[in-house]
Amino acid sequence: DFDSELVQKTYDILSPHVVGPTGRRVEIFYDQVRLKLGRRFDLDFMNALLCSTGAVPIVSLDALERMKRINRDSPEDHLLMEWSLILELQAAGRLKFCVPVLVGKVEEGSAIGNFFADDPFSTLPQVVPTQTVEEVKSFLA
Repeated sequence: DFDSELVQKTYDILSPHVVGPTGRRVEIFYDQVRLKLGRRFDLDFMNALLCSTGAVPIVSLDALERMKRINRDSPEDHLLMEWSLILELQAAGRLKFCVPVLVGKVEEGSAIGNFFADDPFSTLPQVVPTQTVEEVKSFLA
């Protein structure tokens, strides 16, 4: 799908680069590369965020479409856990920056539509998915 390809290309482009006067390598957490079989996915990505300087989440209309089906009793959602943890870490001053990449509707050809054209946030449910919130709270405790 488009989201997966975008994340893969972003990883491929940024990973080999170094920045700053000391030539520090940009470390990117990409689950397809960093996660190991037999380990807990949720703990690995949350620990990676905890050790990060910043976050650049990819927020697409497709991802938000999934969020429309979430309700109070939904099982934990890893993407929502990631976004929630980013906000919690930023509020606590442990994450220096968050720069979301917003991706609109993928059109035919090479065009990507305006993310805000149809006000995607107005259609999200006004609920707190208990299990997702509890997982993030438990991790931060």
